[in-house]
Amino acid sequence: MIGWFAGADAAGESAGGSTTAPNPKLEKAIVARAAGRLPEAYQILVALLRDTPDDCDALHLMWEVGLDHGRPAEAAAAMLRLIRECVKRGDAHTAVERWHDLVDRGLQADAEPALLIRLALMLHRADHHHAAVGALRQALERSDQADSAVVAARVARASRDLDADTARAAAWRALGSVELDLDERQNLEGLLSEIGSGIDLSAGVPPARAAADPAASGEAFEPPRARAAAAPLASWSDPALTSAAPEEEAPSGESDDGFARSAPIDLDVSTRSLRSLAAVPVALEPDGLRIEAEGGAKKRLSLEKLDAVAVAAVGGLGAKPVLLIDLVMNWHGDRAEPLKVIRLRGDRFDARTFVRGQSSALDALRTFIATLIADSGAAALPDAESARGMPFASFDDLAAYERAVLGVYDAEPAAGG
Repeated sequence: MIGWFAGADAAGESAGGSTTAPNPKLEKAIVARAAGRLPEAYQILVALLRDTPDDCDALHLMWEVGLDHGRPAEAAAAMLRLIRECVKRGDAHTAVERWHDLVDRGLQADAEPALLIRLALMLHRADHHHAAVGALRQALERSDQADSAVVAARVARASRDLDADTARAAAWRALGSVELDLDERQNLEGLLSEIGSGIDLSAGVPPARAAADPAASGEAFEPPRARAAAAPLASWSDPALTSAAPEEEAPSGESDDGFARSAPIDLDVSTRSLRSLAAVPVALEPDGLRIEAEGGAKKRLSLEKLDAVAVAAVGGLGAKPVLLIDLVMNWHGDRAEPLKVIRLRGDRFDARTFVRGQSSALDALRTFIATLIADSGAAALPDAESARGMPFASFDDLAAYERAVLGVYDAEPAAGG
C-alpha cells in the first residue's frame, strides 16, 4: 500500500507577483493607443507578444486595442490567453473577471473544454453559479467527436453538485459512447443514481435520451436554476485545533506571512484513481518536511518532490469540517497512474509546534501551508487564494472534494485513517 512512498526521500533519513522594470515596447504601445494611433499600437503588441506570449499586461492591452481597432477575433484570442495564464497561476479572481469581460461581448466561443471546466469551478466558488453552469454546458457543446465522452464525463462530475440537469445531460452524453470503459460507465451510472436520473439504469440508455440531453438533440439549453453553493469558510475554525494546542505560551516573534505565487497548473486535468497515505507532520525544515506515517514510520519528504499542495475544509470526517492538506507527489505525472498523495489532517497536529510567532492554531496552519507552497514551488489547489485560507474552500464530503479538486472519482482509503 505504501511502497510508492517509501522511496520518496529515503536518503533523507540517513512568489507573490514580482515587480518588474517597465517594458519600453509596452509603454510605446500605450502611448500610441492614447494618441489614437491604433494600427501602430496593434503592430507593436503583435511583435511584443510574438517574443513574450505570456506577458499579461500586453495581453490585456491587446484585448483593449483589438476591440478599439475592430479586431474582435484577435482581442478574444489575447483575452483567452490571459485567462489561461490566470488559471495556471491560481489567480481565480482575475480569471473570473476577465471571463465575464469576454462573455459580456459574446467572444468566448473559442475557449477549449479543459479551460471551461476549470473556469466553471472558479466561477462556482465565486458564487457565479449561472456563469459556471454556462461554462460547463459550453464545454459539452465544444467537445469534438474524439474527446466527446471524456469531456462529457468530466462535465457530469463537475456539475454534480452545481446543476443536476447539466450533470444528467452530460452523463447521458458520455454513456452514449461506445468508447467509454466499464469503470467509467459504472461511475457515471452511480452519479445518475445519486442525483436522481428518473430512469431505470438497468434498461440502458432510454429512447427518450434526447429529451434528457438537450446537447444531444441540438436544442438550446434553458437558463440554469441557481444552486446553493457550499458556504466559503471565511472565518472557519475547527474546535479540535484549539483543543489540541499545547498549554505553554506561544513563542514570541513576528512571522513572515508573505504568500508566493503558485506554480503553473496543468489545465488538462483528467479523472484518475487516488492512492493516499495518512501522515502527521513532525518538523518543518528549510528544504523538507519530516512526517510520521502509518505504523509510526518517520520519513523526510523533500519539498522539491511536491507537484501540488491541495487544501480544503471537508465535511463528514468529524463533528466539524476538517482541514485537509494533501501533498501531491505526481500531479503532472502520467494520468494513467494513480495520483499519489500524502494526506495531513489539520485536526491531528498543532502547527504552532513548528511555526513561530502565531498564537492562533488556524493562523499557524495558514502560515504552515503558505510555507509549504512557497518553499516547494508546488501548484496551489484549488487556487492560490483558497489554498492559503483566504478563505479555505469547503466541500460537503470527501468524495466531492476529491472529485472537484484532485480530479479523481474512486480512491483507495487513506492508510492510517
